[in-house]
Amino acid sequence: MAQVASIRDLELLAMLASNHSFTETAYQAHISQPSVSLAIKRLERQLGKSLVERRRFGAGGIQLTAAGQVAVNHVKQILAELDSMGAAVRETGRTRTWRIGMPPIISSLLAWQSGDQPLPSTLLTGPVSLCTVGSGRLLEQMREHQVDYGTVASVQDRLSIPDVLTVSMVSYPFGLAGSHSALEQLVGGEFSHGLRADDLDDLPESVRFVTLNHEFIHAQAAESLLRRHVPASRIIEVGDVETLKTIAEAGIAFSFITSAGLEGGDGLEFLPFTDPNAPQFNIFLFRDQSRYIAPEEEAGLKAFNDYARCQLSASTPS
Repeated sequence: MAQVASIRDLELLAMLASNHSFTETAYQAHISQPSVSLAIKRLERQLGKSLVERRRFGAGGIQLTAAGQVAVNHVKQILAELDSMGAAVRETGRTRTWRIGMPPIISSLLAWQSGDQPLPSTLLTGPVSLCTVGSGRLLEQMREHQVDYGTVASVQDRLSIPDVLTVSMVSYPFGLAGSHSALEQLVGGEFSHGLRADDLDDLPESVRFVTLNHEFIHAQAAESLLRRHVPASRIIEVGDVETLKTIAEAGIAFSFITSAGLEGGDGLEFLPFTDPNAPQFNIFLFRDQSRYIAPEEEAGLKAFNDYARCQLSASTPS
């Protein structure tokens, strides 16, 4: 079995593979260029294969051989495991604070379905920090690996974030919300067929709309369903769901919202967009696989997942 004597040599190989230059690698690592060259030669001797093609100046820089590419692929995994090990060891004996993503609309949906708390936090080991930002902002936090697990919404049918496991659960339509009389006047009394985005072109200029800002995925859905047909001067942007609904209840504007954000006591009717390719409010469960979870903590994760699956599976999009 090949023996590699120095983790630092592996780090230098990974740097060299990234910037294709002994000089740049030495500068980045704060060592001399000969030291980088010696490190690569050590690895080649220990592994028994040439790892890089050394070209003359101006010939395109350092390139990996086939063996070198295989080695670098393994090196990246090894370095990632070492980083993960350090984080796991540092957490040993500490009280873990769980960061759980729970956007306002999904939180209200789960609480409304259960008539109780939005998640069984008493089953979790350690304190809980709820990230109650909109899904637009939460997706950014997931990409930056700042949350452990939770629920999130996206207009995408599938979510692909490195080292984050996502499971699609249920989808809700976007549409317009307003009082019964206001919507009846808007569509001429016909609610059953819904609304197409092109219908917005025929509405009077006096009709106003209100939507959520970029911290929510409503902003992305509004780009294709609302802003292509309505000038910005007729669109109000707010930063929370309750204000959105209050404006609609007051008759100031029609709310652009997902049906998942409406509850029975809101006093609002909902008119969905029925365009074939209309974006949906797609709800996912997620877990950050790069964040260490000890075996004894798996029960808390399973409790949350079982609870959320049960509640979301029981929900019926309108």
